Amino acid sequence: MTLRLAVLWLIRKALPWAALLAALWLIRETAAGLLGKDSMLEVWIAWMSNARVTRMSAFIFGLAGIAYGLQQRALRREAEKALEKCLEDRRRKGGQP
Repeated sequence: MTLRLAVLWLIRKALPWAALLAALWLIRETAAGLLGKDSMLEVWIAWMSNARVTRMSAFIFGLAGIAYGLQQRALRREAEKALEKCLEDRRRKGGQP
């Protein structure tokens, strides 16, 4: 039973990353084909030379950073509440914090 759960956990964690890598590979091959370039460095330079794409990339990364920060703040507040409750329970029982 434990092996089955471990395999299911691994699939659940690895499958999204594998799908992301496959999508990135497809995007890379499509971009290289459309731009008629041979190396990824040439594709990257052509992609980043477009100011609109660079601005859009910065905007997307900025939004992702803000979303990550908000999620981390919510998780930290949740952990603080749980620890506060645990500390309050210990104080009520007469234990030392």
